[in-house]
Amino acid sequence: MIFRPPSQHAEVNHLRRRTSVLLASITVLFFVCWAPMVIYSLLYDFARQVLPERAAMASFAYSLSLLSGMLTPIINPVLYCLLNKIFLGYLRAGARKLLCQIRQSNR
Repeated sequence: MIFRPPSQHAEVNHLRRRTSVLLASITVLFFVCWAPMVIYSLLYDFARQVLPERAAMASFAYSLSLLSGMLTPIINPVLYCLLNKIFLGYLRAGARKLLCQIRQSNR
């Protein structure tokens, strides 16, 4: 594995650390979201007796496992936004502005 030497600038090191956290979070999220589908597929192929016998329940279990996998592309942009300092600044400013407008309209 190749490691990049630390920078002499603290801000650069901080940005690298945030990027590493983002990449690690996305990787963990991917595995967590797709794990139910992989487990269901393995059970279906190799240990079908473990799955519910009723077709409706098996179909429901399959649908839930597929849904969890399909959440990955929905959650990724949210994760990018929550770990992006600039976006969070705009989000906070917009929320403050919205709250001020709501307070003024309630008077």
